[in-house]
Formats: sequence, C-alpha cells, structure tokens
Amino acid sequence: MKRLKILLIIVLIILLIIGISVFIIYREPKVPVICYHNVVKKEEKEKFPDSELWAISVENFEEEMKYLHDNNYKTLTMEEFYKWKKGEIEVPFKSVLITFDDGLLSNYKYAFPILKKYNINASVFVIGKCIETSDKNADDWDGNIITYMSKDILSKCEKDYPNIKFYSHSYNLHNKDNINKPYDELLKDCEDFDKNIKKTDILAYPYGDYSDNMKKALKHKKYKMAFTFHDNKKATRQDDDYVINRINVSTDKPLYKFALRFLLPY
Repeated sequence: MKRLKILLIIVLIILLIIGISVFIIYREPKVPVICYHNVVKKEEKEKFPDSELWAISVENFEEEMKYLHDNNYKTLTMEEFYKWKKGEIEVPFKSVLITFDDGLLSNYKYAFPILKKYNINASVFVIGKCIETSDKNADDWDGNIITYMSKDILSKCEKDYPNIKFYSHSYNLHNKDNINKPYDELLKDCEDFDKNIKKTDILAYPYGDYSDNMKKALKHKKYKMAFTFHDNKKATRQDDDYVINRINVSTDKPLYKFALRFLLPY
C-alpha cells in the first residue's frame, strides 16, 4: 500500500510538471502564418523540377484547405492579423494567416477557386514588375508554372474573389542580394509599387531576405508590417513588426504533417 501511494505521488508530480510545461509553452499567443507559392497539377509540376520546393499539387492543396475548413480554423484577413499583433483583438487558438508569394497565374487558375469553395481568406504578395509586364488574361493558362497574373486579373479578383487581398513582394527586387541596394533605391522601389500596381502598407521580403536599409525605407513609407520566413516559426506579438515569421508549406506533404505543424508550440 505504501509503495502504491509513493507511485501515485510520483505520477501526480510528473503530470503536474507536464501541465506546467504545456502552460508555459503555449502561454504566449502565436499565429501560424503559412506561405505558398505555386499550386499546380502534378504533371505540370514534374516539368519544372527546379521549382519542386516551391510548388504544391492541386490535390494536396485542396486537401489542406478542406482540413482547415472541416476543423473550424479561422483564416484571418491581413487586417485581423495586424489588429491581433498590436493587441487590439484576440483570435481563436485555431487561427491561421494564409499567404502566397509572387503573384503566379497558377494561383488564379487553381488556388483561388479552392479558397472560395471553402470560404477561406488569403493574402497574396505580388512582384510588381512581373504583374505590370504580364499580358495574360484569365483563360491564358498553358501549364507554364513560371507565369504571372496581370494587372487586369488583379482587378478582376477584386470582384470575383473578395476573400483575397493583394500586397507587395517588392516592385522589382526579386533577385538575390537586391535587398542590399542603397536606401534611396529601396525607397524608390516602394514608391514604384505604389505608383504602378497599388498603394499598400504590407510587404513580404523577396526570398525572406531583409536589410536595415529596407526596414528603414518601409518605416519611412509608413508600412505596418513586413514578413520573412527564414525561421519557419509561428508569428508572435513580440516579433519585430518588420521581421514577422512565416512557415513555408509550398510543397507536397502528408496531411498529418500539415496538421501537426499547427499543434506544435513554435
């Protein structure tokens, strides 16, 4: 009997330690900000092996969106996320901010109808120069996954997909090391995006890379937030407003791994 009592005490102590640890780990509010790039058919993706890490199949993407819908995740708008980050509102534990980078035509062809089907909000960071020079129409998809939406398509989305909003992925900095250009050139890039694409105050850094000069330019232009994804961690209110974490989910994976990522504490 004495040994049983000792064993019971040990078990209770272990459970208490586990409970305290879980409380400490999950005490700080966090929101996963997930990042996609291309959403294409499997046979289309196979033709572009260099883009393997940045392309998810349509089937896999829909499976993930259905999971979020069926499990009652709140898909935040960018405005809701900003208010949460500034402590102005609380959001459910099961919340997520869905983002896309680049402004690829495959998003319009495949991803946007799926988002609309499941009533899911999303934010798209477009490369301004690529959007401006694209001459594609809504029905011009030919399987080339390195193809961008046009300004006409962006305008069409405002009517057809009110659940999707567009922000900056820079105007013309989407090449390695461009983020290290002088301050005046980075400031001009922000101004070019406003002038040629649309006014915005949210940006995702090209390749997730940022510099002090780029942060300075964004602050000067009164940007509210800027996103990276180097750490692949959930976003917290303590994140620098100009270095907000995202999680790259741009390639095929088993659904259980996608689901598990939302439950992990980091």
